[in-house]
Amino acid sequence: MTGSFEQALVFLLLFAGCLSGFASLRGARGLRAFLERQAESLGEHGRKFRMQRRKALQDAAGSSSLLIRIDRDLEYSGLKKRFPHLVPELWIACKCALGLLFFLSLTPLYGFAAGLAGGVLGWWALQMVLIAGKAEANRIVESNLMKFLDFLGNYSVTGGELAGILGQISRYLDDPLRTALEECEAESRITGDVGMAVLLMTEKIEHPQFRLLARNLEITSRYSADFGPLVADSRRGLREYLRQSRERKSMLKEAAFNMVLLTVLSLLTLTLVGSLTETPVTALLGNTVAGHIALGIFGFVYLLFLRQVFAIAGE
Repeated sequence: MTGSFEQALVFLLLFAGCLSGFASLRGARGLRAFLERQAESLGEHGRKFRMQRRKALQDAAGSSSLLIRIDRDLEYSGLKKRFPHLVPELWIACKCALGLLFFLSLTPLYGFAAGLAGGVLGWWALQMVLIAGKAEANRIVESNLMKFLDFLGNYSVTGGELAGILGQISRYLDDPLRTALEECEAESRITGDVGMAVLLMTEKIEHPQFRLLARNLEITSRYSADFGPLVADSRRGLREYLRQSRERKSMLKEAAFNMVLLTVLSLLTLTLVGSLTETPVTALLGNTVAGHIALGIFGFVYLLFLRQVFAIAGE
């Protein structure tokens, strides 16, 4: 009798285990199907967005919406290459979610003000990733531009051959320039419209010297088979641009040193005042009107400085 009971119990346990396994497998399949549907939806939305950007390029007024500008920034930073289904709405949602997470995590521990500051910090954390990606892409493009001009100077082609030459040159360059040139060749081969292919290529690279060179290259290829004069002028323009860029970065380094020196001197002054009044520095800054004004001025100055940093980094 006991043996029959044990056998029945084992059978029930095995049956329950099988049911649980089938249920979990069915749930996993359902989750996979849901994720596949979402990925397909994002892909379709991304294709519609690319069509909107193409239409914006063809628009004589050159108007573009905020979402299209965000989509361009995602393209410039290389994030769209790493995450093909990343669209502006999803990017904004991720920034809001990260900011909300920081806010909800810090508010119960340190209060509303700290939570709000953490939320803003969370929002800007992803923005900093975007800015850093754009700066790195511009740095790589800038280091490859002179090499691109050297290879280009070896060719004399007609407009119909321009995209093919760009495809041949691309193998000697680094991303994101290589990918942009390869996609330009593919676009030209599929559509037969070299002008639009070059225009789309300029939308994938933010560096101003490359964008200027690409436009001049497309115009020159219509009326001349010799790129020599264009290459020579572009070399001179690039050297001048690099010289001015070095000067701006040198000024930025000097400004950064002055900011650090100003901060150190201010902290020393606050420490001295605190020792004379027997008041902690945190109390001076957080509990007095003068401290609030000082923090506001410092915050404003640092925001101006960071704005200049981001502007130069994006060049």
